[in-house]
Amino acid sequence: MSILTINHLLDHTQNKYLTEITNIINPLNTDTSINNYTTIVENIDKTIRELALTAMKNYFEKMDEDFFNSRNRKASYYVKNKRSRTLISVFGKFEYTRRTYECKSTGKYYTHVDRKLSLPKYDKYDPIVKAQVIELAANSNSMIKAGQIIGEKIYSSFTRNPNRKNYNISRQTVHNILKKINRFNPSINRKDTTPSILYIMADEKYINLQRSKKKKLMLKHIVSFEGIEHDSNRAVLKNKLIYSSHEQDIWVDFHNHLAKVYDLEKIRSIVIMGDGASWIKSGIQELVGAEFVLDKFHTYQAIENMTKVSQLNYAL
Repeated sequence: MSILTINHLLDHTQNKYLTEITNIINPLNTDTSINNYTTIVENIDKTIRELALTAMKNYFEKMDEDFFNSRNRKASYYVKNKRSRTLISVFGKFEYTRRTYECKSTGKYYTHVDRKLSLPKYDKYDPIVKAQVIELAANSNSMIKAGQIIGEKIYSSFTRNPNRKNYNISRQTVHNILKKINRFNPSINRKDTTPSILYIMADEKYINLQRSKKKKLMLKHIVSFEGIEHDSNRAVLKNKLIYSSHEQDIWVDFHNHLAKVYDLEKIRSIVIMGDGASWIKSGIQELVGAEFVLDKFHTYQAIENMTKVSQLNYAL
């Protein structure tokens, strides 16, 4: 970008952000602290954000104005009203005005800008912000943390201003965003070959619940694999499949899942490993040819516990 272009852009921004930068680059300024750098970054960020928000407002309103003046609109729609809408984007909060139209043939209402940009009614945060919230909540497993990080990011890419905390997205809002996610079933690829022996490890994890009579939920995990391979002295599970559910009949669902992946008639033996919980042992009743064995970790743990008891009895 040329200096002329930069100057042209800066002419459209508020001088309050540029004054501090001008003072810093002044040769007579003898201050050499890190605050000079952080102030420049912070004020450039504010300047760019104002430019972005102004551009988005102008584009949205031009989109509506072009549709309003189009032949298709004049032939098919009446103008019902013109209202403003506030939207929070990755650049911050801005407001734009757009018209709501009424179809001449059906009487149904149509808001061109919102429909064109796939902006759901009454949503305060735009789709990009919601996508970032969903991704971070999934990776961090924390709605509070996701709301804090994305909220502060909306306020500024970098700022020392404590007011950034006021932009935190509440846990309830994050929960509502996650609740509206369209769920999908992942495609299942059938294996070209089926092993004669299939190994299965099962375990559970308890998850804290909110706004529920039950304080905790047991999430069951099942991992199947065809054997162990070694890659650079590291053990790797061969053709690992992961299945999770909180339903009581997880083995029935997992059995159906396996049937889509393998030719079950070719599997001669299934080894189920776990800590001996009743729900894990019940897998041998659903999977034909299955047997249960205590996994290596819990075997060593049991031996260690028995050894400690024996040593304690001997000491007594």
